[in-house]
Amino acid sequence: MSYKLAIINPKAKHMLNTNEPLNILVIAAYLKREGINIKILDEHAGDDVIEDIKDFKPDLVGFTATTCPYPRAVQLMKTIKLMGYRTIIGGVHASTLPEKAKEDGFDMVVVGEGEKMLLDIIRKQEKEGIFRVSREAILKSEEIPLPDRTLINMEFYCTVKDRSPYDVNLDFVPPGARMASFLTSRGCPFNCIFCHNDWRGIPVRGVAPEMIIEELERLVRDYHTHYVLFVDDDFFWKKSRAMRFCELVIQKKLPICWATSTRPDSIDDELLKIASEAGCTRLAFGFESGSQRVLNVLKKRSDIDVNLTAAHLCHRYNIDVLGLFMVGNPTETKKDLQLTWEFIKKAKVNSLSVSVLTPFPGTQLWKQCEERGYIKPDIDFSTFYFTYGTVQIPDTFPPYIVEKFKRQLLIKAYLFNPNIRKKFLCRVCQHPILTFKKVLDYIPFLRKISPSI
Repeated sequence: MSYKLAIINPKAKHMLNTNEPLNILVIAAYLKREGINIKILDEHAGDDVIEDIKDFKPDLVGFTATTCPYPRAVQLMKTIKLMGYRTIIGGVHASTLPEKAKEDGFDMVVVGEGEKMLLDIIRKQEKEGIFRVSREAILKSEEIPLPDRTLINMEFYCTVKDRSPYDVNLDFVPPGARMASFLTSRGCPFNCIFCHNDWRGIPVRGVAPEMIIEELERLVRDYHTHYVLFVDDDFFWKKSRAMRFCELVIQKKLPICWATSTRPDSIDDELLKIASEAGCTRLAFGFESGSQRVLNVLKKRSDIDVNLTAAHLCHRYNIDVLGLFMVGNPTETKKDLQLTWEFIKKAKVNSLSVSVLTPFPGTQLWKQCEERGYIKPDIDFSTFYFTYGTVQIPDTFPPYIVEKFKRQLLIKAYLFNPNIRKKFLCRVCQHPILTFKKVLDYIPFLRKISPSI
């Protein structure tokens, strides 16, 4: 009988996950090739984890978790260990705080990319410990398999737009349309103070354009999906790869529309022209702030003028711009916030997301907060989801003031930005009751709104 591994995707208390758990789908595909019997238990899609564990009777129970769902992973782990099963956890959160994960009760912790390490643990029948993945043990581009989507309820994820009409990441998908997501690359060469990519130091790798096309053809054929969200940090990190991908989409006449994220300095006129022809309808940019001083504090390695040029270039090719911004940045002032509002107006963004800067474990920002004594021993990780201020950030406003600024910025965008207002009015017509409930949350802030912060 083959070795049986269950992998649990725990549901966060305050978050709705709109994308497939692509990381564990790739791990599962890699391990299945080696003869491991895999079962994915996905709480987001409604799986009853405990009952499924009883039925499957795995040799090992694995968990993946970012910071927000980590407390739920701990809760499930404790129940599953009482049932007599050995447990292992990987993912970003456990990789940044492995000793804490071990202290919380997980038998084993994988630090880093887990495909090869997990296979080694299974083959050696390891029982206990923290296992750190060396640079040599990560997958090369040609070794990264396509995600095995047969292991999850794809119907749940293909229809997620209907359940999340206000998710700006999905605003390129029409109501009722089917969609899927796909991660085509790993790694990041930048070192922003708020991002976990900084500590990993792993090289950027991407699957070949031909493999991306293979997966898109499968999504269209097997799941009748014509809208795809590429969830890469920077889909255009390598221009030749991106150009080849677009050429193949056009050559094969693939019936898809797609959106993704990139850096403003990764695009140019030639790339956007062919991307538009290949079905790209929306690009998301982590502009973060309209203040060059704040961008420098965040170590964004970006330029305000380059950011504006990127937005205007997208408009030239009828590609919508999703602007991602953060408030509550270190040393941020009201003047900086006003500069952010001025940038939003000049960039003419089509959609807007404003997050509260959050010090995730393992980031430079987390270390700064630790040094100031802002990280408490009883910190609730389930609140780490960008919406509210969870921790005091060094040299900035207190969390409740930051939340006020965030709401004011969003309201002003809906009132004074014609592109965003148009999308909002469409949602009002499509989802009047849900819209009414959301507007109620912002009424206390409306009377304080003016063209300046």
